Amino acid sequence: MPKNPLAAIDAAVEQALNAPRTTWFERLPDDARETLIAAREKFHAGGYGTLRPHTLCRVLMAHAEQQGWKVAKIKGLTEWLAKT
Repeated sequence: MPKNPLAAIDAAVEQALNAPRTTWFERLPDDARETLIAAREKFHAGGYGTLRPHTLCRVLMAHAEQQGWKVAKIKGLTEWLAKT
């Protein structure tokens, strides 16, 4: 039996505590961030007509999934979309 059975877990916890916090958006690749920002800007400029924010978020989530991007859930994405 190892000396301290929690040594590996303790080390991982210490690393997690010292890791800088990042948002889902910051963890995306550059091209993903550029694409999502462009979609948000187009939405705010009226480029998607009367499309509701929730609907656009669902479209963005589906696109992100196809690209292999990990984005926020619908609530977080809707909050992000509301930012100007």
